[in-house]
Amino acid sequence: MVQYRKKISLVALLPGLIVLLMSSCSRQQGADINKLLESYEELDKFSGTVLVAKGGEIFFQKSYGLANREWKQSFQDDTRFRIASVTKQFTAVLILQLAEAGKINLQNPLSHYLPYYRKDVGGQVTIHQLLTHTAGLAEYTFKSDFFSDVSKRQFTTREFVEKFCSDTLMFTPGTNYQYTNTGYYILGAIIEEVTDKDYATILRENILEVAGMENSGIESGLDISVKRAGGYNYSYGTYSNADYMELGSAVLSAGAMYATAYDLFLWDKALFSDKLLTAESRIRMMTPVMANYGYGVGITKFVHPELKKEMHFVFHQGAINGFRSMLTLIVNDDIVVILLCNNFDTDLNQISNAIFAILNDQPYQLAKVSIVEQMNNVLLKDGMAKAINFYQQNKDNEHFDINQLEYELNRFGYHLMNQGQLQDALLVFELNVLENAASSNAYDSYAEALMKNKQPAEAIIQYKRSIDLNPSNVNAVNQLKALQDTLRLSLKK
Repeated sequence: MVQYRKKISLVALLPGLIVLLMSSCSRQQGADINKLLESYEELDKFSGTVLVAKGGEIFFQKSYGLANREWKQSFQDDTRFRIASVTKQFTAVLILQLAEAGKINLQNPLSHYLPYYRKDVGGQVTIHQLLTHTAGLAEYTFKSDFFSDVSKRQFTTREFVEKFCSDTLMFTPGTNYQYTNTGYYILGAIIEEVTDKDYATILRENILEVAGMENSGIESGLDISVKRAGGYNYSYGTYSNADYMELGSAVLSAGAMYATAYDLFLWDKALFSDKLLTAESRIRMMTPVMANYGYGVGITKFVHPELKKEMHFVFHQGAINGFRSMLTLIVNDDIVVILLCNNFDTDLNQISNAIFAILNDQPYQLAKVSIVEQMNNVLLKDGMAKAINFYQQNKDNEHFDINQLEYELNRFGYHLMNQGQLQDALLVFELNVLENAASSNAYDSYAEALMKNKQPAEAIIQYKRSIDLNPSNVNAVNQLKALQDTLRLSLKK
């Protein structure tokens, strides 16, 4: 069952200050959270805002780093962050509101609401399956030209759905779970079709205004906002601006929202009242279907071995050009943890886990130096052979951070390719597949480097391994087909 909240008065926050308001949460816990985030800031592993609330009251809020590095601007209470896939729970609520109003039946096929959608696929996939990532749809962001081209152009919602969200099914709907942005983009198109309003308008009218979220909305490349945080990447001692993306067109209902930490606190309060949904709809939303996923949120329950009590989490993360976000509700303790970050290269899982440990008086770790960052330092001084040897000798050294190893090695490989160091990049990608044999993305990246090195036969092997692990990897499927067709033509000659 879902735990509901008591109504409380809102607390005005002063920018940049730690707010300690709950007698049930100690000042030492607040000091420890601050110490934790300062350790991440010092290593350039976090830049953004943290908000923790318990029992509907804010316990801790503070910002770290800079909202805009070019102008050295600090964060304010109303600084807006891209929240990426945290948007999905807002889309789920809009769908449930339409279901409550009798305008949508969750068991109807999507083609019932989108008459222009291809009937062979749309007739099989239900709204419920779109909400729960069990529709069998391919991920459109895996298309090889998505980030380089598609994401930077403007389309109408219908154009985008027809061009990029209408591929052949990857599996029979309802038989498997595969997280995709595709399903949630289609849900946005359905919302627009049923309401005859654009997604941004219906979001504002049905949720944001009701919840009092004055600093939230859908980002458009045409908008100019002095309150918006800049988005950055951090790589080997250097910050860079994140690539441009036309969010309102290319992501929409799957992840185009911006918000402040305080607005997300208001969202959490409204969601667990009767302002947005009935109790029945809230329970439906937060009941897992497959892979611990409900409607727009992940849900997990487990007995904590040290605390000897059942934990109940409702959560979602977001990642998009220049930004990371995380919204976690610890239902059994009525705690909300909000993390908004304008550094894409940040592992919010580690920070969230450490905050959870602090709130439960458990041991936690401060930020550590990345082992891959150290590999780069060795490479610059002594070459790749010694860099890999350094990794092998130190990967079990608890002084170094290896929690994001697959992602960091992948990023390191692309960094080297972009620097023209293809042979070094190949060694890094090879190391990545050896260390992360269950990662479809690791094989995909290795295959791309092999293609650049004119090794098509070896690239085919790696693409096949990537597809075996993730059949929805459209890029790997397309690249494999192109390579196989090229090889067949060369053999005929």
